[in-house]
Amino acid sequence: MQLIDLFEDVPADRLLWAISPDEEYTASQLRAWCIHSRQTLLDLRGKKVAVLATGDFDLALMLLCLDGWAESLTLLTAGSDQISDAICASGCEVLLVRQQMEFAPPIPVRVAPPFSLNVPNASNEALLDQHCRTRWVLSSSGTTGQPKLISHSLSSLVRTVSRDLDRGSNFVWGSLYHVSSFAGIQVLLQSWFAGSKLVFSVAGVPLSKRIASFAACGCNALSATPTLWRVLMMSDHGGLRLRQVTLGGEIADQAILDALRARFRDANLVHIFASTEAGVGFSVRDGREGFPARLLIEPPNGVRLRVDAQGHLWLKPLNSDQRLAHGKQELRDEDGFIDTGDVVELVGDRYQFRGRSTGAINVGGRKVHPQEVESWLLRYPGVRLARVSAKKNPIMGSIVQATVVLSEGCDGASPDFKSGLTRFCREHLEPYKIPAILRVAESIPVSDTGKIART
Repeated sequence: MQLIDLFEDVPADRLLWAISPDEEYTASQLRAWCIHSRQTLLDLRGKKVAVLATGDFDLALMLLCLDGWAESLTLLTAGSDQISDAICASGCEVLLVRQQMEFAPPIPVRVAPPFSLNVPNASNEALLDQHCRTRWVLSSSGTTGQPKLISHSLSSLVRTVSRDLDRGSNFVWGSLYHVSSFAGIQVLLQSWFAGSKLVFSVAGVPLSKRIASFAACGCNALSATPTLWRVLMMSDHGGLRLRQVTLGGEIADQAILDALRARFRDANLVHIFASTEAGVGFSVRDGREGFPARLLIEPPNGVRLRVDAQGHLWLKPLNSDQRLAHGKQELRDEDGFIDTGDVVELVGDRYQFRGRSTGAINVGGRKVHPQEVESWLLRYPGVRLARVSAKKNPIMGSIVQATVVLSEGCDGASPDFKSGLTRFCREHLEPYKIPAILRVAESIPVSDTGKIART
């Protein structure tokens, strides 16, 4: 199967992709573009191709054309300082770009033709039938460690995606993630398989304007990290009327879940747990943080879960198609489980996420997960965003420091505010986890993947 095969039962006039209310594209237009592009890229058939585009819409078009055409597709992120390393590690033969790049990669560079959908006489349908089983190579986020290249098949990427064209016609998705990321690919494929319209973000446009564009296009389904949701909740939401609210990529704590439920009362609220390595693991729909412990004995959608002695969460997907794209290291253990790198703790009848195993702060030999401390800071009235990090200390090795962004009207310079927040932390955290340094800032950097920037 290739992406283009899904056109067979989609109405030709159904709008599938959009950038703005004035720039929307139907199934028949996208099909014509795909045929035309394959005619111009005949020599890429069966090749290992790296793709790079600054715009998500352009990148999605390249993927649509090349899936089933190239042997493999390595998705590169514009602006990354590891582009050349990813190209070499994945063994790519050709780099396909939207525009000429400023760097000189160690392989031939081919510039894609203009992405015009006004293609006349694109009638060579045979090009759609001649296809191979393309591998999709994606980079892990590298939030707290070195990014890894993971090779997926289309079937492993869409393992949990449903094909329902009637239901899908009722949804318009907004794309806040970069398409080159695992989360961005999931939104793209979810909308594509369901026959829903997908509204792309425009590179470099502020979040408030992107949200306003989504609303103008009728967006009623949105997936974002908890951090992006918090930023969005600090604005007027651009008039969004959502029926589907999805969170992923970071820990979804109770504070953000409650805030979203209060703001979008009629929406279906779901937290997706997924990783580039393991794919989509499971979803939580009860509005509570963490996940039920019973999932360890009742595998969700056949995906088995395991928690080891160190609190690491392991997943064993039904589909075993994903693997490391370079090196000889195995992605799975001998039983077929993949270490997600996330640390969980059993609290009552639920497992709560504490943070990444590689991101802990060492305070006098004891581990502090920044995300756990952040989750408590975010529960304090007036705190809208929080970032916890390590500060070197000659006695303890490191101490905990925190930066917070406050709600409008909240006086962070007030001694009462800081003393009250410190008192709140003492009530809920062990002494070594309490921030020794507390700063108030106007903003906190957010990475390209929509997460709190840790470096």
